[in-house]
Amino acid sequence: MVKEGRSYTTEDRQEAMGLYLRGHGNAEIAKKMNKRYKYSMTAATIRRWADKGGWDEYRNQVEIDLIEHTKNTVVGDMAKNMHELEEARQTFMSNLRDGRAEIRGHEFVKMTEVLGKLQDFEKDKEEMIGRINRCIQEALEDVDMNKRLRQQFLRAYIARLRGDEK
Repeated sequence: MVKEGRSYTTEDRQEAMGLYLRGHGNAEIAKKMNKRYKYSMTAATIRRWADKGGWDEYRNQVEIDLIEHTKNTVVGDMAKNMHELEEARQTFMSNLRDGRAEIRGHEFVKMTEVLGKLQDFEKDKEEMIGRINRCIQEALEDVDMNKRLRQQFLRAYIARLRGDEK
């Protein structure tokens, strides 16, 4: 069965949009759908749907949301680690007060200094992540890069932020 452009269903358009939002190019989407459904869809059809439906805006928002989510996850993980360190320090202090542990004064001072440095590091890290994300976003806006290449770059960047490097 070969469909003409006017006879595609809402489900066809939704499936194409889903692929588009995941970073697939127009030609790739048409090829996948043609193979799956025996259509004769073209990349131009996908482009028209994307333009008419504002898919680029959705995809840009998905990129921004993903970057923000990743940043929050990284910051949250660091905060959790700092919280666990503080709990360990508090437990140690409680044990010390109850006579169940011994520590020399300089060791306590050193441990408190390390916690303070970690807290300062966390603040610096949050600022650095924000600056890096702003710089990347601005650089991507300055460079004439097609959407697909931009998507690939952002996916690779986010994977590295998460520690998923290969």
